[in-house]
Amino acid sequence: MSALQKEPFSTNPISWIYVGLMLILQLAFVYLPLMQNTFRTTALPLADWIMPVIFGVIDFLVVEIEKLLRRQSR
Repeated sequence: MSALQKEPFSTNPISWIYVGLMLILQLAFVYLPLMQNTFRTTALPLADWIMPVIFGVIDFLVVEIEKLLRRQSR
C-alpha cells in the first residue's frame, strides 16, 4: 500500500500521537539544555535541518516509486 493514499492517514489516529511524541522528543533532545548537558550536544540552527529533511523526502519518494514499480510488474 502506498503511503500517499488517504487510508494510512485516517485509519490509525493513534499513530499521529506517536509521530507527534517522537517529534517532541527529538526537539527536546536537540534543544533542551538538560539534554544538551547530559549528551554533550549543541542546538542546531534551522539551516542544519534542511539537508536531513531533503534526504528524508528523497528516501520516501524512492521507496514509493519502488512500490509503484513492483505493483505494476505483477
